[in-house]
Amino acid sequence: MSTANGDFEIQPHQACEQDECHEHECEGHETAAIGCGGAATMESEQEFYDSLPDGHMIRTFMDEHATIRKSLDALEAIANKLKKNPEDRDALLLEMSQLGGQLVKAEPHHQREEEVLFPVLSQRGLAGPPSVMAHEHIEIRRLKHILADKPSLHMGDDGLPVKPIVDAALVLVSTLRQHIDKENRILYPMSMQVIREERDWSQLKERADEIGYM
Repeated sequence: MSTANGDFEIQPHQACEQDECHEHECEGHETAAIGCGGAATMESEQEFYDSLPDGHMIRTFMDEHATIRKSLDALEAIANKLKKNPEDRDALLLEMSQLGGQLVKAEPHHQREEEVLFPVLSQRGLAGPPSVMAHEHIEIRRLKHILADKPSLHMGDDGLPVKPIVDAALVLVSTLRQHIDKENRILYPMSMQVIREERDWSQLKERADEIGYM
């Protein structure tokens, strides 16, 4: 389950989804973090990234997240400029549409998670967090397509308000940033604990390669 602020949460009397958990008090409402030990035991995102071998599937996911974050920074800046009804409105709308298109092209990233990583995690008893992430992908896709398709319809017509597009852009920025944080800091480290064999990761990477990359 996801809390109001986007954290994963274990409900009362729900069994912990990690066999190795020795610290987590699963009788209460606790945030499921790395090692199920809470924030105090959590590696930093950079430390976790640095611990991954070059070419590892999870490292590639995180590299792609870094690229997506840059697009989100640019998208946020454009949305904030459009709020002020600038003279270069059409140019900003074009940039927004192009960024939306770039984010749509990141679809193989989500597809590899949904078709390769998430099913294995669910099979090994870690079903909740992947389910939350897959559900969030639905809304993220919807917003990305709005930003890829809608801005061009407002170009050349100052009478059409851009507020709905600006609002969609800012919601996407917030939603996708939080989504990336949860995957980098919680889901991916959990994945490394649940899938321990190098040969298993090699097989998963072969399937990921078949889907392709951003």
